[in-house]
Amino acid sequence: MDKKNINTDVLVIGGAGAGMRAAIEARSQDVNVTLVSKMPAGGSSSTLMTAGWFTCSTAQSEEELFRQVVHIGGYLNNQELVEVLARDVTHRIPELGEYGVPLSENEGREPHKPGHYTIPSTPGHPRGYSMLHPMRETCEDMGISLLDNTAVSSLLAVDGKATGAVALDLENGQIITISAKSTIIATGGGADAFERNNTPAGTTGDGFILAFNAGAELVDMELISFNLPNDLLDEMLKTKQPPDRTLERGIAHYSLGGIKIDKDCRTNVNGLFAAGEVTGGVFGAGRIGGSAMADIIVFGARAGKTAAEYAKSAETSEQDIDQLNSERNRLQKILANDGEKPDDSYAELRSVLWKYIGITKTDESLAKGYEMLGGIKDRVMNLSGGIHEEWQKILEARNILEQGRIIAQTSMLRKETRGNYWRIEYPEPDNDNCLVNITAFKDGENIGTKVEPVKMTKITEAGNPPIGQGCFGYL
Repeated sequence: MDKKNINTDVLVIGGAGAGMRAAIEARSQDVNVTLVSKMPAGGSSSTLMTAGWFTCSTAQSEEELFRQVVHIGGYLNNQELVEVLARDVTHRIPELGEYGVPLSENEGREPHKPGHYTIPSTPGHPRGYSMLHPMRETCEDMGISLLDNTAVSSLLAVDGKATGAVALDLENGQIITISAKSTIIATGGGADAFERNNTPAGTTGDGFILAFNAGAELVDMELISFNLPNDLLDEMLKTKQPPDRTLERGIAHYSLGGIKIDKDCRTNVNGLFAAGEVTGGVFGAGRIGGSAMADIIVFGARAGKTAAEYAKSAETSEQDIDQLNSERNRLQKILANDGEKPDDSYAELRSVLWKYIGITKTDESLAKGYEMLGGIKDRVMNLSGGIHEEWQKILEARNILEQGRIIAQTSMLRKETRGNYWRIEYPEPDNDNCLVNITAFKDGENIGTKVEPVKMTKITEAGNPPIGQGCFGYL
């Protein structure tokens, strides 16, 4: 297939709420921006399927919102990130009106308690369309280059600095090299890596593995929001046995952990930034309903600003030719259409994650799931396809495989139940031993981990954290 080369100041990977908000902010800083999206930007995504409400606060309720986010997160949150969320949300959500997003005022809010903004339904479309459609139009009007139906397969780096990415045009198989002074990952979470979930197809944790393979740290990847009827959850934790219907009734919903960032969305890799559900640290072990929408807007804007500032002072680096050719060769093998097709392996991966690493985790199941993923690896790495649906599944399968291995390994280290994180043998929170953040990083061909006490910068003592399913309401 032919090749294409693109040069830009800021590369944004991900075309939903966080990605488009990052792109808009970066472009407003007078830099060139290219946004790459596996689906059409503004199309299928968790943002599109939102219930339509945004956690919000005022100057009077900011401290209360901070307190509730930390408590509901089981005190595992990065409190510096929570401070940013609680402060910036006061102006970042209303600001959406400048991009044509219709907003309703906070509903039912008491003066000193946080509330919600809402967006209306658009006939014939999911709720999030009324936000994403005007945001896409804003991107187009601002001159942001949008590459739809294009999957990033690998980040590029030179001397520990992010320098762009290699991507595959899923419509025609064209391999694209994108050179960028700074890169923002805003690809959403990984719930679709599990066999049962309520997120759109393609929410497969791509950004986690792009960052991980580029040398970025991931934090608390074991923390995932699952939905399960309360009676089944209570029975499972009380008896230390999953009821028969658990795997048939539960669903994966939201990735609480992800790429480790600081308050300005920087990762530990120079020139690499991240925002939205692909990041970890904001919510800890559980989150308030509506807070994910606030997160993507607050940190999307912040990532766009910081990445643009970085790009202004950076020079475009020459790419590592060996790295570039290696990735091109990997994609050529996928396109060759002479190996196993992805359907069976794809389904098997998602089944393993769900049955052994998901809602009914035990020490035994985690070890078995990790071993099973290792046994599938060679098949996954040799998949190929002849049509674009197969190309996408092959790239996703590799990301699901590595995501599952990381989740299994970090879950083995957290032996407790807290928020949406449930361990059957350990049905209670353990503040003495598990008030920690677990970081995963690439260590050669292995997954390295480090366990560190939570840095409690503002709330310095942990209370008794909630345990439950799905999103939590305000206290």
